[in-house]
Amino acid sequence: MKTNPLKQGTLTENSEGIGTVTPKIVHARAAELAVIDGRSVYNVTTSDLAQAKQELTGEPKGRCA
Repeated sequence: MKTNPLKQGTLTENSEGIGTVTPKIVHARAAELAVIDGRSVYNVTTSDLAQAKQELTGEPKGRCA
């Protein structure tokens, strides 16, 4: 019996895997962050990308590039 069927670096939704974090997913989250910050989805900053990557991969802050 497997104790943890989920692999590191994958996302889950409702306890069901939805796949590996891809650049497309990171960019989509960064666009959401831009809108939340009052900017257009086309005005994504490197800070938005870094925050999105950190949120999605669980990397410690300060290690995102």
